[in-house]
Amino acid sequence: MTLYSHPSTTLKEHLFATRDMALYLFDQHNVFAEYREVLEIATLLHDLGKASSFFQDYLLKRRKVNQDLKKHAGISALWAFIYTKKILGKDNKTALLTYLIIKRHHGSIKDYKDNFDVEDYLLEINKKIDYQALRSIYQDVLETECFTADFFKQNLPSSSMRSIARKENKQLAIEDYFVTNYLFSLLTYADKYNAIFGKTFEKKEKIPLQSEYVKRFKDSLPKKKNVINSIREEAFDQAENNISNKHSNSIFSLNLPTGCGKTLNAINLALKLTEFDKSLERIIYCLPFTSIIDQNEKVFQELLKYNQITPNSDIILKHHHLSNFDYISENEDYTAQESEFFTETWESQLVVTTFYQLLHTLLTNQNSALKKFHNLANSVIILDEIQAIPHKYWLLVKEMLTRATHYLKCKIILVTATMPLIFDEEKNEIFELAKSKESFFQKLDRIDLNLSWLSKMSIDDLLSKLIVQINAHSDKSHLIICNTINSAADVHNRLLEEFPEKEVLYLSTRLLPLHRLEIIKQIRNNPQGKIIVSTQLVEAGVDIDIDFVYRDFAPLDSIFQSCGRCNRNNQKGKAQVFLFELISQNDSSMHSYIYDEVLTDTTRECLQGSESIAERDFFQLALDYYTKHKERTCADVKILSLIKELQYKEAFDFTKPGSFKLIDSFETVTCFIEYDEKAKELYQKSLELKAAVNDNPYENRILLKQVFREMSPYIISLPEKLCEGEKEFFYISSERKDTYYSKEMGFKTIQDKEDYFI
Repeated sequence: MTLYSHPSTTLKEHLFATRDMALYLFDQHNVFAEYREVLEIATLLHDLGKASSFFQDYLLKRRKVNQDLKKHAGISALWAFIYTKKILGKDNKTALLTYLIIKRHHGSIKDYKDNFDVEDYLLEINKKIDYQALRSIYQDVLETECFTADFFKQNLPSSSMRSIARKENKQLAIEDYFVTNYLFSLLTYADKYNAIFGKTFEKKEKIPLQSEYVKRFKDSLPKKKNVINSIREEAFDQAENNISNKHSNSIFSLNLPTGCGKTLNAINLALKLTEFDKSLERIIYCLPFTSIIDQNEKVFQELLKYNQITPNSDIILKHHHLSNFDYISENEDYTAQESEFFTETWESQLVVTTFYQLLHTLLTNQNSALKKFHNLANSVIILDEIQAIPHKYWLLVKEMLTRATHYLKCKIILVTATMPLIFDEEKNEIFELAKSKESFFQKLDRIDLNLSWLSKMSIDDLLSKLIVQINAHSDKSHLIICNTINSAADVHNRLLEEFPEKEVLYLSTRLLPLHRLEIIKQIRNNPQGKIIVSTQLVEAGVDIDIDFVYRDFAPLDSIFQSCGRCNRNNQKGKAQVFLFELISQNDSSMHSYIYDEVLTDTTRECLQGSESIAERDFFQLALDYYTKHKERTCADVKILSLIKELQYKEAFDFTKPGSFKLIDSFETVTCFIEYDEKAKELYQKSLELKAAVNDNPYENRILLKQVFREMSPYIISLPEKLCEGEKEFFYISSERKDTYYSKEMGFKTIQDKEDYFI
């Protein structure tokens, strides 16, 4: 009788296709060479349990089957454990790792010691396995005499699997974490690929990207004769000269002032590395915010087009939680499901993504993220704006990136204007490519950080100072950055009353992304005379150039980001950034609601005794800040120890305190505002897809996810206290939008009424 793995695919076809693809990728990567035989066994046996009559009856809809008896992963995993130990002669640890990746290949990896017991239903399945058919399938590749029901029963572990795992736990190391994730990734990727595409893997020829493309594109851009352009050119040449194919380092840094061409410099360096080492097959460019990703991807697309390369998805791919699943290739059309798979597994030569996507691939137990873990191997990873990594994860990130260069043969480039001391340059943990970085900073004299306002003040005090300043420079642009949404709204409304004849603009996350982008574009095109009041969202990735900036007290790296919005292009003479400390009605500093006290205390210590700090001194100031910071940082060794013990559940369960979570967020709900006709059409389309009944529910789910991404310009996150009920998704119809929302100020709240519900 023919056995099937999927309705239209035989079990033999699926097992061999999965094996062939996984081994092809494994051989390409050339990492963990000693585990090749283990991977082959895992791929060939991962669906062995589908040979049971229970599963075949369920798959082919011949009769209803008990929920436990139609399962296949558990018995497949046990067989892999037995075969790896008894036939291959591997140790318990290796056999258990093989067991683990098969047991969990349809879900998330759980702890090394978790759920390793043999349950009764597995013995029932064993009786119904067609072992004769299996021996026929495996006859040319495995020892087949062992594949009998009796051999399975006789070789089940005498003690519980959990007990064996507990003993082996003492022998685990962080290498086992990388091995497990890598093998799990190859298995799940190859398994899903064959299930989705229904065909064997075909190698595609790549168009080699060259560093020469960057130079051509850079030389085509308009240039102004000023100090910024001089630094940009010198830094580009210097970094390129300092990277070589004989370099012993795998982790590099590019520390340059804001506006000095870090993006093109970094991508040029990455391409240089791929030219030196032909095994490097992918560049992963990571940024902290989705808004910057969109900007950088546009630059890279223009670079490719300038060099007559069509920026199809297999060349350049953008991936974050709101990116579309439109995977475009020159020779093939892909379904929504196929596009989603290629996008989420980073099947491209240049991937532009977020820190979140990268670090929650390197540090996760989730199947959806781990299926691209293997694509970290032989990659150049660029972390732009590396200072955005929370200080509590410095040790963790340092350890994992260092291990990735060793085990996965990655190269790392860290890029920033203020390099945190995650790696020690003096200990040769990192190699700086911009050797003249300090002189580059000292050449700049665009702004002064003015500390004359730095004292605790009420909003009334701040307003009185701002009014004098704005009146004295009425033809200039002014940007006030507050720490909280409410304080920003209050400052905006009072400045609007004071200057009714001026454009007083407001920016915060209470505005729809659609309207935020409109306002930012308006500022960028003509900032002259405008007053902008914003929260921190304006700090990173917003390319605006303002005459005067005023910043509520914050950690030093955030202050530097604010400085980057002032006189950015060095065309305004000497500009000023004023630092102040706003307090609430109960005399608490506003920064205490947002930032870690350790960060603000360190900042205050670094700024103490100064009235004004010139931009040329920012480099030394940042060095002092991060040195003090490093001394005070509490190394988060707990997560590292959990990782080394393969305690996935505790290390990566978001709901547990102390687990790894890159983004700490307040309890929020998603709110969709039907602001215009396009929003109305998208919402209606989402309802139709939810209600649709068709033959391919998976495809329907992908289309629904796509519509939700298209709805994102009309979505904001709101605190739970503003929304009544237990919903995760709130809908404000076009008829009610004016009650709850304004284009100028965003979602409306009543300050003195806590129970303002939607």
